[in-house]
Amino acid sequence: MWSSKYSLCYPQNLFSDSDACANLGTFSLGTPDFLSNNLFNHSIINNTTTYTTPHQLLLVKRTVESTPRTQTHSFLSYHTLALLSQTVLDLPQTPREPKIVGSCNGLLCLFDHDIFVYNPAKSELKALPPASIVDNVCFGFDSKRNEFKVMRIRYVPIREPPVLQTDRKLQVLRLNWVAEVYSLNSGCSWRKLINMVDNDDVPCSSTPSWAYANGVCFWCAFNDEKVVAFDVSDEVFQTTTLPDAISLAGNRFEYGRTFTVLNELVAMIVFPKKEEEETCFDIWVLFEFGDKESWTRLVRIGGFLGLEKPLGFWKNGELFVENREGELVLCDPFTQRVRNLHVDGVKGSLQVLYYTQSSVSIEEGNNS
Repeated sequence: MWSSKYSLCYPQNLFSDSDACANLGTFSLGTPDFLSNNLFNHSIINNTTTYTTPHQLLLVKRTVESTPRTQTHSFLSYHTLALLSQTVLDLPQTPREPKIVGSCNGLLCLFDHDIFVYNPAKSELKALPPASIVDNVCFGFDSKRNEFKVMRIRYVPIREPPVLQTDRKLQVLRLNWVAEVYSLNSGCSWRKLINMVDNDDVPCSSTPSWAYANGVCFWCAFNDEKVVAFDVSDEVFQTTTLPDAISLAGNRFEYGRTFTVLNELVAMIVFPKKEEEETCFDIWVLFEFGDKESWTRLVRIGGFLGLEKPLGFWKNGELFVENREGELVLCDPFTQRVRNLHVDGVKGSLQVLYYTQSSVSIEEGNNS
């Protein structure tokens, strides 16, 4: 189920021997190496010429004011990046800025303390039944049952047997994780999943990063050593260990990781968190989920001046990045040209997502 969705077929004339694949992680785009450029260009990027994207638009989320509950959503043409329209979303009062944790078939899922599903095309916003101490949320479409689903992982206190201390008993509470699913079709309540997740498989809430492809949600585990996948249709979890080079290169306080999708493959962009004179990005791709050895570092690109956080890929492998001024820029990995797209916001608030308009009504359920 898993490997068939995330395998990639290379052009037959690309590899003349096995050493080319073995040495893939040693090349840098900063050097004029023919194999390095062609390996990245032909095996990954140029596949976009035959892959017909279903995404009509790009959605850029940003906060332009000091109030975290007000977001501006800018809709850009996927093919030209021209600004087509813009909307402002006022959410109910929230302690922090809600993040978009899912974009699927025209619907968005937003999460901070509360969870919302939003259709920008119809200006419909739905708040889902709340719960305390929710740590992770993902959103996708179940193609088998033709319905949208939200999955959340939250703390549940469990009472342990009392501990006797001198002259009194001390009640002990232990926090366990519970995974629950909400279907927009039923629209009633959360349903507990029997397939539980391990405590270590919960993402670090301070640095959330997710990706979604082919009905599967991905995120980095709390201990930063594994990638967790949740199949929206089958409602099962699976994990893959990160490559040793990532685990040993530095901890999560020094390096950030952006999960995204590159030609329907899970991609991870590793970047330094601290400000440096020049910024380099390592781009990794997972060719077969569940197989740690299938992680491959395609390239290291850099050094860029004034760039901070990678946000995702555009066509032909160009990379959306937020710079240190909170502006959205586009980087070409081959020419290292940086283009300012003149979309800015509060630093750290930018998100770039694929988006397709939809007439699905959140209030009436999804019957598309």
